[in-house]
Amino acid sequence: MSNLHVWNDRRLQDEIEYPYTHPINTHPKYEDCYNRTAEWLVKSMGHFGNLVSAGDAVTADDIASRITISTRICNDSMTPKDFKILARQFENLGTKTRCIIDAKLLPATNANELGSFPDITPYQQILFYRHIRPDKWFIFLVIPSRTKRTTNITIEGYFIGDMDVSEVNPVVRKLQRAFSLLSFPQPVITWTRRLHFPTDFHPNNTIVAFILIEYLHRHGKYLELSMDILMKCKIQSLKFLRNEHDTWLGKLHLHDVSKASHPFVDLLTNQNDKLEDLQELGFMVIDVKGDGNCGYYSLILGLENLGIYTYSVYNNNASSARVKSMLKNRPWQAKVIAFRKKMQEHSRWLLSVMYPKSERDYEDLMWFYAGIWDEREIETFEGVEGDEDNPGLPPHIGLSDAFAYEEAPAKNYFVSTFINETDYHMNPFWAPHVLASLLKMRVIVYTQKIADLKHSSHLWSIMSFDYRNETHTRTNPHIHVDWNTDLETKIDLERVRISDIEFKQKPTIEILYQNRPDPADEKETIGHFQFLRRVICSGVSMPPQPSKTTLKEQLSVRMSADDANVENIPKRNTANGPRQNSAADRPVLAALTVDSTAESPAIDATNVPPVDPPIDATNVPAVDPPIDATNVPIGIREGTGVTTGGPSNDATTIAPLSGKKHGIKKIPNRSTKKQKIEDKKKLTKMYRKGQLKHNTSTRMLFDSKEQRYYTCEHDGKGGFTPRRREDNLELYDPFLVEVATRSPNEWFGPSVAPPPTPPGDSGFGDAPSYLITRVPTLYQQHNKPYCLLYSFASALFYCGFREEAEMMKQKAEYIPQMEFFEAIDEVKSFMKNLVPVIGLATQYAKRTNGHSRKKRDLTWDELFTNLTPYPTIVIPVVPGQKPNHAFCVVDDLIFDSTTQFSLKLQYDSVLWLCNESDSSIFLALRFKTKFSPPGKRITQKYTRQVVHHW
Repeated sequence: MSNLHVWNDRRLQDEIEYPYTHPINTHPKYEDCYNRTAEWLVKSMGHFGNLVSAGDAVTADDIASRITISTRICNDSMTPKDFKILARQFENLGTKTRCIIDAKLLPATNANELGSFPDITPYQQILFYRHIRPDKWFIFLVIPSRTKRTTNITIEGYFIGDMDVSEVNPVVRKLQRAFSLLSFPQPVITWTRRLHFPTDFHPNNTIVAFILIEYLHRHGKYLELSMDILMKCKIQSLKFLRNEHDTWLGKLHLHDVSKASHPFVDLLTNQNDKLEDLQELGFMVIDVKGDGNCGYYSLILGLENLGIYTYSVYNNNASSARVKSMLKNRPWQAKVIAFRKKMQEHSRWLLSVMYPKSERDYEDLMWFYAGIWDEREIETFEGVEGDEDNPGLPPHIGLSDAFAYEEAPAKNYFVSTFINETDYHMNPFWAPHVLASLLKMRVIVYTQKIADLKHSSHLWSIMSFDYRNETHTRTNPHIHVDWNTDLETKIDLERVRISDIEFKQKPTIEILYQNRPDPADEKETIGHFQFLRRVICSGVSMPPQPSKTTLKEQLSVRMSADDANVENIPKRNTANGPRQNSAADRPVLAALTVDSTAESPAIDATNVPPVDPPIDATNVPAVDPPIDATNVPIGIREGTGVTTGGPSNDATTIAPLSGKKHGIKKIPNRSTKKQKIEDKKKLTKMYRKGQLKHNTSTRMLFDSKEQRYYTCEHDGKGGFTPRRREDNLELYDPFLVEVATRSPNEWFGPSVAPPPTPPGDSGFGDAPSYLITRVPTLYQQHNKPYCLLYSFASALFYCGFREEAEMMKQKAEYIPQMEFFEAIDEVKSFMKNLVPVIGLATQYAKRTNGHSRKKRDLTWDELFTNLTPYPTIVIPVVPGQKPNHAFCVVDDLIFDSTTQFSLKLQYDSVLWLCNESDSSIFLALRFKTKFSPPGKRITQKYTRQVVHHW
């Protein structure tokens, strides 16, 4: 298939730049209450999906297909068919100005009607996407720019997979046809190859396309994408699977657990407990209060994990409820004691009916594992007094009586001294046995035996209590007890622990019992229980961390490699003058009309004028050594005006590049980025004041390869004239020549755009009634560009500074004549003397003066949440636009000079003020600090408090 050749030459520099001026950080935030890494969670979710597909994990039939699609995303095997199903959510991303369209809807190239293709003329941005093959995708970012006579349409092409631009020719033709059928006035299209994704960036191009579409739609920073961020993007799109995965492993969701809902839970696990083995097996260790009830707390959490809430307190307002400790929380006290007594009741039944005294065989392993050798270990007795030679027996609390003691007040179980009543703490070998029998389930106790207080060594054992029969014999026990001991490593634990499939076959609770020396007496031991919640599927090992190398960094490496190849290419022979460009060298602008005289689209000021291919400063080898009057470039001789190495066919002579005639003594060192900005500001200022020698807006470039200078002019249409070689530098201001020389291969010149003006747009119509308060805005701008000071003056009046407000209002007519930051500085300076009690402003969206140079940001959420009695000037900005309006915030009010009454401080008000467009805070000034002029101390204090109006 022939190439339409509508695409411009590929520029690697374009690939590491965004097509929009204000990229937004849209990277998803990954938070997990179970402390799982993103990559480990994705791997576990993929494993769970495989279990569902194999029938080993049971889910509802109506969600099985959704799980299958989500699993392929986890496993990097997403297909275009999956993409089509998930793309339905793009409909929810559409706005009044942006939309996303499947290129399949484009009309045929010979169509005379649009058919089902939507009307895209109202939109300011359209995204077209489609796959050529399952592993090849393209995305076209279409940005129309309309004038009264023409429509300039920029199409930025993104190509994912090993593909050539010619493969999208059929789509290009269809898109051209669609534009010809739409009512765009005189459309002219610029086709830009913005980015070819590295083929090794991600193993699944369909996933990359899906994520990239959302980033482009929201003007996100896609160049910061890495394998790490892509992993988090996948999790964000897999909320459904994540919930199914977590619920399948357990119904206790930790994000619903707090001190208010579960006052005995301690979510800050002790890092000195050496629990890495359990955590790497996919367990979340949930610690509980060690007050003598920790075993019962752990079992109650285990019951909740199974969906059993008999012994739990349910409070649907727990998030806002006041936190009560267990000592004061009567509902939870009642539940814990009821649980203890129910266990006590069933224990007595077991010892009298299931295991009667006459039938107990103490050689049975169930008794041996529990350390019970005879009747005296089971029953309660008061003790036996003895003599010096025969000390007798101490009092003993039997198995059943240890669950609860009669007639004791409820609070006695939760006072601080109960921790010393060890006889009534949970028995790790009998209580699980009783619960397994009571609920016909399985209880597994992981025991960590810590040898010393330094935790230098420990051993694991796992004891399982599994309900089997309604009767009991030695060969067919009622509760099967299994004990695995001397487990030293994580591998040992993994070998013994049951799989998720077996875990789900019977209701199962898993708890941890830690046994360690008592700090008060190392000869004695103390125990503590915690709950174990499975959060990663069994058998899923922790994967390596994904790469954090960004897309931009990969592209930069590719650029560097290309630069290295460029250095090995023989230099062009310039003996016959510079090569004239062929049509193939120039960016091609594909117009929808065949009229060759059609008006060319405007060229962005950052582009090189289209005579020679654009020169990229990063792709040109540095000039070494620097040029000075004694170091003339090879091939040029001072004063001769001709090139050496052969006869010249160029009628234009080449002026010498050295000597005072041209104002160049020595090329300075290369400019830094900051210096370049300052140079452009100085050139612009000199141009506006008429101080440039050439007195025009000429731009200049020094080509370090050719060792020549080029110039061009603004064409008055937003673009530039073709570049021309400049041989007589004497015609130009020495500072322009110096700047161009200092920054080779870059265009430099003054800005011809009008200087930025302070905010002053007026007129939005009437605000909706639900946004308006009863507090009046005293000063209204009407058709005057006075929003900055009129809004501020109204706020000052509201704060009690009435005379000062009037003086601020009178200054408004002078502010619009100033440049933006000049006006801001004027307001700040004026406030020092006008209202010194709050005369100093804290400026947001500006870097601080500290060593960290951090940017002091202020978000809408912070502004709406943290109310302040101090007047705060806010200047919003809409992405892609310049800030052109300001308002003032005090308390819960917005004073805006376009409205008769102040507005409610909420995002709907900001949205209305910004013409229904999303915005951010460009700049904010909060006047809150006292300013004492030299020699005059201000003793007055600002004592206003926040007042609520709605």
